[in-house]
Amino acid sequence: MGINTFSDKIHIVSSHNEVLLPWARFRLAPGKETPPLTVFVLDHHTDVLPAFRNADAVIEKDCWKNLSFLEETVKKLKHDEHFHFAVASDLVKECIISACVNGTLPAHEKLQIRWDERWEDENKVFAEPEKYRFLADSVLETAYLEARFGKWDSLPENYILDIDCDYFATMKSLAPQDRSYFDFLAEHASIITISLESDWVRLLRFPGENTLTSLTVIENLFPGISTEYWRNKDYGK
Repeated sequence: MGINTFSDKIHIVSSHNEVLLPWARFRLAPGKETPPLTVFVLDHHTDVLPAFRNADAVIEKDCWKNLSFLEETVKKLKHDEHFHFAVASDLVKECIISACVNGTLPAHEKLQIRWDERWEDENKVFAEPEKYRFLADSVLETAYLEARFGKWDSLPENYILDIDCDYFATMKSLAPQDRSYFDFLAEHASIITISLESDWVRLLRFPGENTLTSLTVIENLFPGISTEYWRNKDYGK
């Protein structure tokens, strides 16, 4: 487990389930009385499976307030279970997920998948990636994100922006013609969490996109952030 923090706002983790820790620390910060926030998620996967499918544990409201307990809990959450834990424990209000696949029934009513049906079946994407390249290139465009999350003036005043690097499958997706919606999301987010998920980035990037890594994603989204900490840990491949 590793968390790298830039200021109080941007937190980078290696695995997506680890975002629960900066979310909890944000809410528990001294002098703050932060209610559970909406999370806007950019992720290839939906991550809406039931928590603790392979562990002997239960979810109790506000259990996340015990950080030692939460650190142990994160280790038990496997394969896309963290969002269910987050909403069921009242750590966050809801998760609204812009995903590139949609084959899983959400484990909780507060998990909302906002999927572009043009992605069709994931197996088709793997079989004929060039047919879907235009869509992969567009996932950061303002029109695409607005269709997932709604108009700018409909966004809540406070929210979390959560980014899984495997959301991006092409380098072109990191240089959209219009990224104003994303920039607005990032600027006004109360906290931003970024999950490297480097193995998934390598597995899901389109053919010919060998320069796309978790770190190039971060460097293009947030040019002011140094990725040296993670590059030294061999995450730049």
